[in-house]
Amino acid sequence: MATFRKQGNSWQAQVRKKGEHPISKSFRLKSEALTWAHTVESELDRGIYINYSIAEYTTLEAVIQRYKTEV
Repeated sequence: MATFRKQGNSWQAQVRKKGEHPISKSFRLKSEALTWAHTVESELDRGIYINYSIAEYTTLEAVIQRYKTEV
């Protein structure tokens, strides 16, 4: 189930499902938040949701450093 709240000039959408961690993201428009939440809920129901939140904040430098230490 998705919930929406206004935070300053943006909208935060949060999708919660039993047995899963809450997933949230902020958007400039409420319509964008609604679309995103609907998509995430659908993917969770079908079991195909992939959480990219860690990848969105990983820099190329961090990836190269990890590669050097692991390979």
